[in-house]
Amino acid sequence: MKDSELDEIIYHVLFSSVNNFTKINHDIPLITVENLIASTKSLFDSEEIMLNIQSPTVVVGDIHGNLYDLIRIFDKCGYPPETKYLFLGD
Repeated sequence: MKDSELDEIIYHVLFSSVNNFTKINHDIPLITVENLIASTKSLFDSEEIMLNIQSPTVVVGDIHGNLYDLIRIFDKCGYPPETKYLFLGD
């Protein structure tokens, strides 16, 4: 997946018009989601088990996939790539 494709997905997820905090009014094509999953798996497979993290980095607990919590965190702490994040999860 090209960086421009990834940027486009992120843009649509974060900045698409949101209707009453319940639904994103934008459909992402299935092939785009499949490509994103494949790219993410490839990236994770290439990463080391132990991460060396430089400060400052914002550590975020498990948000359980809640997009609106993610946007609130970004609004408060800054948007990537200006702010670095480490997301913890299950």
